Amino acid sequence: MNEFTTLKSVSVSKLFGRFDYNLTFKNIADESKALTIITAPNGYGKSTILKLIDDLLRGNYLRLARTSFHELILKSSEDISILVRRKVLSKNDTENESVFLVFELFSKGESQSTETWNLNIEEVQRNEIDEDGSISRRFDSSVIEYADRILGLRRVGVNVWRDPKNGRNFSRSEITEMFEVRRLKSSGNVEPSWLIEFRKSLPVLYISANRLRVDLDSQVNRR
Repeated sequence: MNEFTTLKSVSVSKLFGRFDYNLTFKNIADESKALTIITAPNGYGKSTILKLIDDLLRGNYLRLARTSFHELILKSSEDISILVRRKVLSKNDTENESVFLVFELFSKGESQSTETWNLNIEEVQRNEIDEDGSISRRFDSSVIEYADRILGLRRVGVNVWRDPKNGRNFSRSEITEMFEVRRLKSSGNVEPSWLIEFRKSLPVLYISANRLRVDLDSQVNRR
């Protein structure tokens, strides 16, 4: 793949167990006109689709596994695609479930059968974060120890930790994600080079409206 490519399309099936979407993005020479607007009523998954793109291209597979969908396909302008199948291996009345993610590489519509990666993510936390940003499950003691001893953060609120070196604030969900990514890497399940290459060829920037509000609030508090 070339060093610079663009995202051509994204498809997702059974989002939240209900919705199927196929979105094509404009990729033209004049960047000022390369704008795609996604509109739908609340609750139809607009932000979730953007988060799925962000999670896959950033390699945040823990958060990817938390989202309910069946298949996700990202296609680049070079006609290279990554397909992700999500399977729930076990589910019960507890707050945990085991998720199996299958990654597959396609080139010009043809499956590269040798280029697959299976990732088993055990005990994925369900309903970790409500829509309003509140935490709906207990905060594991090992995550708190990770924030304190490994990251060197200091708790400054119920759901906020601060880095004393630069003053940056971290939410409870951000710390949990960092902890679980670290645990995943230490498990020895190495991400294949073709998937890393695909991700790096499509840099993304996801800006959450919630994150902007939190950052502004933090700046006001520091002043």
